[in-house]
Amino acid sequence: DMRFEEDERILKREYVKVKPYDLFFDQVKQIEEWTSKKCEEIVFDSTKDNWKKGTSTFDQKVLGREKLVFVIEDTNNNVFGGYVNSKIDKYIWKEGDEWKGSHITDPNAFIFSLKSNGRLDGMMKFEIKKTNYGYDLRDKSDDYLIFFGFNSISLEKENRKSESFFKQY
Repeated sequence: DMRFEEDERILKREYVKVKPYDLFFDQVKQIEEWTSKKCEEIVFDSTKDNWKKGTSTFDQKVLGREKLVFVIEDTNNNVFGGYVNSKIDKYIWKEGDEWKGSHITDPNAFIFSLKSNGRLDGMMKFEIKKTNYGYDLRDKSDDYLIFFGFNSISLEKENRKSESFFKQY
C-alpha cells in the first residue's frame, strides 16, 4: 500500500534525494501537491554552481525552462522558496543597450515556507496577490539573482548573500 509507505516515511522524517539536494519526504510531497508536478532534478545548486556577480551561471541554467521550484535554506535553517510556472524564455527589460532581466507575470507563481523555526505553523503556501510581480530573473552583472512577489523574496548574489531576505508582504 503506497499510502502506508508514504505515511511511514513522513513519520520517520526520511530524507529524499532530489538529485542531489536532500529534502524531507513530507516537504517534497507538499511541493508536489502545491505544484501538481513531480520534483525530479536540480537545475542550479549554489554549493556547486557559480553565483557570483559578473560570472554567475544561474541565469543560463534557468532560461528556457518552466515549472521551476526554487528552494532556499538560510543560515538559520529556515527553508523557503518560490514556484514559477511560466517559461523563463528571454530577457525582457533593458538598461541602456543591455538586456538585464526577465520579468515574469505568472498567475500561478507562489512563494512558500517549508520550515520556519516556529514562526509559522507548519508548511505554508502564499499566493502572490500582485501577479505582475510574479518573478524577476536578473543577469550576471546585477547584484541580485531573483525576486519573487513584490520583493517578498530577494536573493542576492554570493558576494552579497547576507543581504538576501524573505518577507511576506
